[in-house]
Amino acid sequence: MDDLAAAVADGAGPARLRALLDAELDRGARELGQKRSGYEEPVLVAAGPTERALRAAAPAPPELRADPDTVNERTWLLVAALVGALVEVGGTGDVRAGALDGHLVLEVPGDPDDAELVPLAFETHVAGVDRLRARALALPERVLADAGDLREPIGADHPLAGLPNAVLTPHIASAGRRTRDAMAALAVDNLLAMAAGERPPAPVVWEGRVVA
Repeated sequence: MDDLAAAVADGAGPARLRALLDAELDRGARELGQKRSGYEEPVLVAAGPTERALRAAAPAPPELRADPDTVNERTWLLVAALVGALVEVGGTGDVRAGALDGHLVLEVPGDPDDAELVPLAFETHVAGVDRLRARALALPERVLADAGDLREPIGADHPLAGLPNAVLTPHIASAGRRTRDAMAALAVDNLLAMAAGERPPAPVVWEGRVVA
């Protein structure tokens, strides 16, 4: 990660930054398969602007778009934190997902000038993920420009929505028993911390204030 951050600071070109990013995402994917991830060097996600959107890359396979079982729970939670950061900064839930060199890319409409805010939002969203240390790095425009196959969620006019043998359900990817148990435990930890006058491990921030 230090090499990529240094290259960004030095004004390296998109090709050099892209090669370093690919190496970092590959390393991050391997780290996420360990019992603890990012403790020697944080797992990296990256965010950058496009002409009219905010885009980010994660160390997860593009197949996650259709199958949550493609990855382990920690990878899923990392991607969820990145989605949350993009939605918070972009101000919209219109998320599209695509691929870049075998890695998952996410995009939301937004002001390109706000891309540098995504790493700050990501730190808040990822803070409560157990046994994971991760950071986000803001990249210059064009580094993520070659992402392809960006898809929108299935909408009301999609042919699948009218099939009599199809049931479309939102947010089902988080319905695994382990994930729901972890969510419940984290909510209790938040309540206990706030009751003790401490900062909760997974704070909910609204208008600059921790509210839960």
